[in-house]
Amino acid sequence: MNRSSQYPFDTRPSGFRHHFLPPPYTSRRFATRHYRSSSCPVTEAEIYQDSIQQTRLSNQVLSAGNMSAPSAPGPDETNHYYYGLPSRPRLVARTNFADEWKNIKGVEYAPKKVLGTVGRHPIAGLWNDSTGLLRRSIIEALIGLDWSAIDILRVGSETDELKTCPVVFFISVRPHSTSFATGYAIASRCLEILRSHSIDDVHVEMKESDVQRSASIPQQAPIDSPKLSSGPLTVYSNAEALWSDFLGVSIANLKEPYRSGTKCVYLRQKNTENVFALTCRHVVLSLEGAEYNFEDNDRDSPSEPIIQPGDRALNHQKTLVSGQIENIESMVKSVNNSLKLSPNEKQHQTDVLRSKLPRWKEAKRHLEALTEPAARIIGHVFYSPHHAGSTANSGAPRLRDWALIQLHQNKHSTPLAHLQNRMRVGRTDEFHDKLSNAAAVEKMPSYPQLPLDPGRETASLLQQTIPEEEMFSPREEAASLDDPAILVFLYGASSELSIGLANKVKSVLREPADNFSYLTEEWCIIGQRFRNDAYRVPFSAKGDSGSCLVDNLGRVGGVLTGGGGLHDGFDVSYAAPMVWILKDIASCKFDVELL
Repeated sequence: MNRSSQYPFDTRPSGFRHHFLPPPYTSRRFATRHYRSSSCPVTEAEIYQDSIQQTRLSNQVLSAGNMSAPSAPGPDETNHYYYGLPSRPRLVARTNFADEWKNIKGVEYAPKKVLGTVGRHPIAGLWNDSTGLLRRSIIEALIGLDWSAIDILRVGSETDELKTCPVVFFISVRPHSTSFATGYAIASRCLEILRSHSIDDVHVEMKESDVQRSASIPQQAPIDSPKLSSGPLTVYSNAEALWSDFLGVSIANLKEPYRSGTKCVYLRQKNTENVFALTCRHVVLSLEGAEYNFEDNDRDSPSEPIIQPGDRALNHQKTLVSGQIENIESMVKSVNNSLKLSPNEKQHQTDVLRSKLPRWKEAKRHLEALTEPAARIIGHVFYSPHHAGSTANSGAPRLRDWALIQLHQNKHSTPLAHLQNRMRVGRTDEFHDKLSNAAAVEKMPSYPQLPLDPGRETASLLQQTIPEEEMFSPREEAASLDDPAILVFLYGASSELSIGLANKVKSVLREPADNFSYLTEEWCIIGQRFRNDAYRVPFSAKGDSGSCLVDNLGRVGGVLTGGGGLHDGFDVSYAAPMVWILKDIASCKFDVELL
């Protein structure tokens, strides 16, 4: 998409409007000016009339094909049709109603549904073309629908060979927003559009699912508070890692310490001494709101201090460590009270148990030192643009959900200029096995090639990004999908190490903000399968926003922005390509590079 005029602009109330801004632009203009999609304003009456006309058209489609509209799915089908997907989304309507859903008594015994990447299919090139007629026609057909995402994926069951499973055009709508009648009419219209582009083997399914985003003079931490460590990890690693300079750790705004996300990568501003940490804007600021520029603030204006870790991650580790100490002490007591053990056996077992206590108590002291939020300040928000639509190289819309955090040297043991982008991966031999096994399940001739740091539980990332063109036409073959694919992994504040598979077909999301809805194009990731006949696990969870996606070469792929699902689970995850983010940062006059 080269211009916003290629997508309709809806003048309905909040939650129903599409809004784009064509380049060139400045962030400050976003807060005050709005552009319509054509030189003639689109009225609310015209929008509603268009929606009515499309419903009539979909009915004509049914009549032309001698089809009758099916009856609405019953409660069992609505609630259990997507059994197996992590978030268990609810079915609204589907055009493949001829495939009867069988209500198996005891749904827990039913085959679990599994998502797969599309692979080689004509829809990939047509849909990925943001200027093409297919995507524009579909977006127009959704006017008046409170939709949140469009994903195109294969769907099968645990035992299916995914490359033979059907491709499904998923339309996600917000919970309780769409009736069956409306959903089926619009899904049928979308099916007709696909058929008009000779896409004859793809059906449309509409489900309830939402896109969820995981979370002056700057205020400084007290001088005597702990400094971030560069490792190696010497005590209970998960606890010590909370206060390390590794990537993938929990961060939050001091003002909202429970709304946390993940530290992505370190960036150096060329020709300056500035070193930034990158994360999502919605992690440290409200996604809605004006451009934030620290240098424009008055001297007396409050800053936006950033802490590491956030309260949720800190309290979680405190609970785990305290629980371990209590368990050991309880086991010592049980051994001493045993009537079956000899005195020598009791002494030996209690000595072994008590030998573990010092490291856990050291971890507890380490965590207690971080109790005061101000002691955890590592930097402050330096810059974040207004979120309104930037564009990708293709001209497709992109939501600007990134923020630069200027780091404080007095909180880092390592000179900022010498920081490295190192991600925790656990024991290197175990990580190698996990990545190799994930590749084997997908039948990919892939193995870990990224630089590992022996003894440090970390991997050093390359100062390279995955080209966006390669993301949607990767080099490695995934035989299970008959398609080039990229295996990616992240280390998130919530999920920790997670491995997934990138989809070749782009997802389009509809994000409500500032009384408008912005369309944004994102990279779609699905979680791994541990066996060929297993379901997929979620790739990410709330709290992982900002995580860095990396391929097996150590190249930086993107920044995790959120996921799609119902309730608290994610069936798919979304990321913004890093190569685009770096270009967008440069457009804001910050010439940065990966450390």
